[in-house]
Amino acid sequence: MSKKQGLEEFTDAYTKLLVAVWTDEKVADRLKSDPHSVAADAGLVIPQDVEITVTQPTGEPAEDPKAALKAYYDEFQQGLADKAVVLAVQAAPKLDTQNLSSDELASVAGGRVYCSSIVCCCC
Repeated sequence: MSKKQGLEEFTDAYTKLLVAVWTDEKVADRLKSDPHSVAADAGLVIPQDVEITVTQPTGEPAEDPKAALKAYYDEFQQGLADKAVVLAVQAAPKLDTQNLSSDELASVAGGRVYCSSIVCCCC
């Protein structure tokens, strides 16, 4: 029996997965062929008997990122119970650093919350 991850632990692992997929093409390819191992490498607890569907959400960013992340976490937990989870892996955020001020660049380097239509990522 796997232990249930709390929201904070889930968020950390999910963020690690997103960053790995966004920054390493080999990881992105492995996610398609072996999502269990990529999820495990990131720290996501998904038992082997749970089916994983990887999707790329589209749409506008969430108006309330924290609420969207909590809703995704709840859906993920329900998916674990139902033995079928959806890993939502949006496209990497595009940063046009040429048009950023020094203060904006410092803020990006220090970490900013990026939210897609479903999830948030602190990068």
